[in-house]
Amino acid sequence: MSANFPNSPTLNQVFNYNSSSWFWNGRYWQAQDVPEIAGATGITGATGATGPTGLGFSIAKIYANVATLTADVNPAGILAGQFAIIETGNVEDLENSRLYLWTGNSYVYTSDLSGAQGIQGPSGATGLSGPVGATGSTGIQGQPGATGLLGPVGATGSTGIQGQPGATGSTGADGVAGATGATGTAGPAGVSANVSVYDEGNLLVSQLHTINFIGPGITANAEGSNVTVTVTATGTGGFHYTNVAPISPTVGDRWVNSDSLREFVYINDGDTNQWIETVRSSQIGATGATGPGANLSAI
Repeated sequence: MSANFPNSPTLNQVFNYNSSSWFWNGRYWQAQDVPEIAGATGITGATGATGPTGLGFSIAKIYANVATLTADVNPAGILAGQFAIIETGNVEDLENSRLYLWTGNSYVYTSDLSGAQGIQGPSGATGLSGPVGATGSTGIQGQPGATGLLGPVGATGSTGIQGQPGATGSTGADGVAGATGATGTAGPAGVSANVSVYDEGNLLVSQLHTINFIGPGITANAEGSNVTVTVTATGTGGFHYTNVAPISPTVGDRWVNSDSLREFVYINDGDTNQWIETVRSSQIGATGATGPGANLSAI
């Protein structure tokens, strides 16, 4: 009868068959060494010479798989007595973490470091500090626990009944319209504003509505219903008797300075307007014949 290993073993479960034992290391069934029956203790032999100090445990090389290690028959960077390890990067790979000893001539499989931890042996002498080993691959992350069920949402309460709208109040009655007041008595008719204009007793126009005074020297002043029109003589022949020259004179105006009694005439000499003093003699002589015109000199 052939061996029938369990289908779903648990970690470190032992299976025995024909005086052999295996245990499940989490990936495969690993054989267990069966201790032999110890015979009688022999005579102690002579103590041998002290051997050279061992190199201590030292992993000098790392290979991606067993085939690469086997093909490297003359490895560099590793001494006899040092170890090489297989690092596939996959913890489920059966070749991962296998340990090999370099004898100087070939690699010899020593152990699988990924298996279950065995019985601790006695502490050996402290060896030389070996190089820092490669960082082991990160173990598989456990599956996250299932999220708890979300409790049901509570039912929404029913909406309260809406109150009835209040009745609209009735519109008040319109007030009675007030009586129309009596029409007031008509005022007396206004006095007619007809005006008649006369020229030295002769009627020019009657029922006049508008009078417009135009031209210099005319001033109209109204006091109530009475209008006074003042006409000041201007233009040729205007006469002024003041101690200062008149303002805005007209060509032909005459002016006698009231302080000096000198007489001036306002003329246009062709390109400018100006006052000139009339020529007078220091003595009054006999009346001469009428000449063609007055002699004038500019001042």
